[in-house]
Amino acid sequence: MGEQVDGLPDRGGEAVRWLLERLRGNRIHRSVRIGHGTRIGRWCIIEENVEIGPDCYIGNYVHIRPMVHIGAKSELRDHVFLAGEIQIGSDVKIFQFANISKGSIIHNRVYIGAGSILTNTRRISHGRQYEPKLSAPVVEYGARLAVGVRILPGVKIGEQSLIGAGTVVTKDTEPFGIYLGVPAHRISSVPIEEIY
Repeated sequence: MGEQVDGLPDRGGEAVRWLLERLRGNRIHRSVRIGHGTRIGRWCIIEENVEIGPDCYIGNYVHIRPMVHIGAKSELRDHVFLAGEIQIGSDVKIFQFANISKGSIIHNRVYIGAGSILTNTRRISHGRQYEPKLSAPVVEYGARLAVGVRILPGVKIGEQSLIGAGTVVTKDTEPFGIYLGVPAHRISSVPIEEIY
């Protein structure tokens, strides 16, 4: 096997792996760097200039657009979509049918529940003659988003915040806060025993 840089293998000696991935129905661009011990499910699309750290798990039918970096020991479950230019830290869990918008930043040890959506623009430009201004969200260290959470553009989810199921977050959250509702409002603080 080739020389390692930052835990990611070089291209030397990996032709067999790429052939096997094709046989599994995966479409993985040749520029993708995959760390040692990472497992990839079936029918995935991973576009150019993606880096996946060591010991990650990528589920079935995952689509990763260009220029995404995923840290070590992170998991993307089935049907996750990453829209590109995203930074994901280590030990991050993103569950089924989550949609992460272009430019999002997700720090270490974050949990994103099934069906959650992070958005990056307030205007829908489809068919219009303007370029939307993107303002991607940031999810800070150890934050937890339950099932079906919606994060609006430019919002920062504070360190170790807990966002309840179905909540729509329209403005920044404070660290260690528990938020619920549409729009989100703080109801309590994260119990001390749940803090990393």
